Amino acid sequence: ILESYQNKMIHLDLSANRLSSSLPSALFSPLTNLERLNLSANRIEAIQNDSFASLVVLTRLDLSQNKLTQLDTRLFAENTFLEHLNLSWNQLSSIHRDQFATLESLTVLDISKNQIEFMHPETFRSLSRLRHLHVNSNPIRVISGKFSGLASIRNIYLSYRLLETFAGLRMFKESIRNRLAKNDSSSSRAYFW
Repeated sequence: ILESYQNKMIHLDLSANRLSSSLPSALFSPLTNLERLNLSANRIEAIQNDSFASLVVLTRLDLSQNKLTQLDTRLFAENTFLEHLNLSWNQLSSIHRDQFATLESLTVLDISKNQIEFMHPETFRSLSRLRHLHVNSNPIRVISGKFSGLASIRNIYLSYRLLETFAGLRMFKESIRNRLAKNDSSSSRAYFW
């Protein structure tokens, strides 16, 4: 059925269905003009590494409220225009160093309410346009150097965590000091409570 809409569809909402198990490879390949895809509130456990490869103009992807436990590092490799990515309310336990490496247009990333215990310190290094980062409600105990490269960050949500050590406050101080020196009237915030 998707083939009949291949050049016309720009928004597809498949939320709150019973999609389960694994998304088939190239499922969305006929939808090359798709800009927004909502797959939230399903039962998706796994996604093939090329499931979104044909969606080269995709700007919004919602995979929240599924049962994802891991993501292939090449899953978003072709989605370079992606601006909003929601992976909240899954069962992810770690985020690979290169998971978001090609997502240079990303402005909002929500990985809250997962089981993430580990993130490589360079996970966000290529996300220079990221403005809002939701990491809250994950059992990460130590945050050190994880926010390097976030030149445009405005809000980081770190609440409801098992946080024991946060060695990243110096980065926030330097970022705010640099913005004040440039007379940047916008503010950056980190939410810890």
